Amino acid sequence: MIRKIADTYIKSFSGLSREVWLLAVVMLINRSGMMVLPFITLYVSDELEMGIIRAGYIASAFGVGSLTGSLLGGYLSDRIGTYKVILMALVLGGIGFMVLSQISGFYGLLIGTFLVVTITDAARPATMTAVALYSTEEAKTRSISLIRLAINLGISIGPAVAGLLASSVGYFWLFMGDGLTCILAGVFFWIMLSPKNVKTKAATLKSAENDTPQESVYRDGYFILYLFLFMIGLISFFQILSTAPLFLENELGLTKTQIGLFFTANGLLIFLFEMPIVYTLERIKNAMLWVVVGGVMIAASYYILSILGPVWLIVTLYTLLISFGEILNFPFSNAIALSRGKGKKLGQFMGLYSMTFSLSLILAPIIGTYLIEHSSYKMAWKVLSVISMVSMIGLYFMRHKVNQEAIIDS
Repeated sequence: MIRKIADTYIKSFSGLSREVWLLAVVMLINRSGMMVLPFITLYVSDELEMGIIRAGYIASAFGVGSLTGSLLGGYLSDRIGTYKVILMALVLGGIGFMVLSQISGFYGLLIGTFLVVTITDAARPATMTAVALYSTEEAKTRSISLIRLAINLGISIGPAVAGLLASSVGYFWLFMGDGLTCILAGVFFWIMLSPKNVKTKAATLKSAENDTPQESVYRDGYFILYLFLFMIGLISFFQILSTAPLFLENELGLTKTQIGLFFTANGLLIFLFEMPIVYTLERIKNAMLWVVVGGVMIAASYYILSILGPVWLIVTLYTLLISFGEILNFPFSNAIALSRGKGKKLGQFMGLYSMTFSLSLILAPIIGTYLIEHSSYKMAWKVLSVISMVSMIGLYFMRHKVNQEAIIDS
């Protein structure tokens, strides 16, 4: 039994192209340097003494920049190619973070933050578009999972290092660390994934583009409806970064250390189980089914928070449901976007898909805190879980309209 599980785990990583592995290393280097974002509000309010309100504005600039970058990256990927977009985003973004360390005025920091994040996040849709070029159709969903695994692993490293740097040598080195790792990732990408050294389907896709007029994502009404319903579920999910920690501390009495362990458990579950689960489920050619199942699990995780019971049981169930919900929901939803955009303006499709995450990150804390302030945590969790469940029902009923290509390709 143990050997069979081990074999499945090993096989889940097999059959992925060298280019996908190298792209995962790029993302690992890049995200291991994610040091500024987790501490930006502390930096602005404490180090620069601008206060909480202005710190909030700077943090919002991150969200707006991410939103703009997602659209820009998708647009540019179709115009100049994914390689150039990723390389420019990494190198120019790295330089941008270094420049930000020298800005101390509020408006300069606000504009600078927006511009730098716009540049760096242009790499997001380009990276997902590159997956389509670097992977086979059979391994596409697992390739996405490997990139996600590298990003999650990097994110678990970056904030920990940032905390040590901020407390020992100062915030200046957070910007320098973020900038240097971006540039290092760019240099690695430039050397290892240069188009001269990489054989991809790019030429074949380019030939197809020349033969067939490319359909814009904005003409695909079913895909836009799919993203809208998917985003409703994301708004519930991203409470994990805003209101859920407040609830765990204020209502359930968890310490900051225990809350940190919750996030560690979430990351470990994804790290350990996502690849073998995706490997097992991708053989069932119905990507939308797993998106819906994952979304239902996320909805159920928030309903669990509204139920009275032993704290350890509530936190355990919440952790398991939201972690495995994410494992199912995110990679298969990404696979649908890639399949839907195949033979069309793929960069636009991935840009709009990435934008749903950015927009959800902006809306989630606003909606979550509003519901809590005007009712209670318990009512907020029920409302969010019901809305999320309704959105998943909507996705289920439109599965044949959106999922036709993904059934074949995912």
